[in-house]
Amino acid sequence: MMRTSPYMVSAVCALVAAAFSLSQAQSAAPLPPPVKGATLDYEFFKTRVQPVFLTKRPGHARCYVCHSNNNARFHLVTLSEGAAT
Repeated sequence: MMRTSPYMVSAVCALVAAAFSLSQAQSAAPLPPPVKGATLDYEFFKTRVQPVFLTKRPGHARCYVCHSNNNARFHLVTLSEGAAT
């Protein structure tokens, strides 16, 4: 009986993993182009987005607690002492 070389098995596994990774990358939806003329709106952030990060949910910490105390990709600035917003 002929045995398969462990190097050959490793090479085939690496090739299959690379092919799978490539197929996943190609099937990911591309990011939409930025909206022309769009500007950052602080009032929208303050009234619609910021409350999501500051709201206390039963059984969970506020979003800003984790996203201001660690090195997450989405990092928020810690609130000043006594500040609510």
